[in-house]
Amino acid sequence: MADYEHGMEALIEGVTLRITDECVFMTSELLEQPRLLVWPASRTTWNEDTRSISIQNDDEETITVADGARVNMGGGASKIDNFDKADQHLDWVSKPSPTCRSDVVWVVGSLYKAPTS
Repeated sequence: MADYEHGMEALIEGVTLRITDECVFMTSELLEQPRLLVWPASRTTWNEDTRSISIQNDDEETITVADGARVNMGGGASKIDNFDKADQHLDWVSKPSPTCRSDVVWVVGSLYKAPTS
């Protein structure tokens, strides 16, 4: 989680959340590799017991998701040239483990459950 203001307005649809003991990623057939997710600290909570994440969207709706959830996500991708120096770009509240390295992170702005087919 990181402290940051809104501003990224891209939308990615139909991605799958992967929650590990160390990291939260999104995966998709369209992505070459999983993307580490950066969550807004002021609007996101982690439930250790259920291993779920809740985020309050701008419309004040709270969405709760767990590992394997298919979602649509607002926000945007940000390239990190040197993961060890990511602190220069993000004000981490909870810094990810070094095992979560990712050249591109997705800065989450909003989250919606993807419609089921």
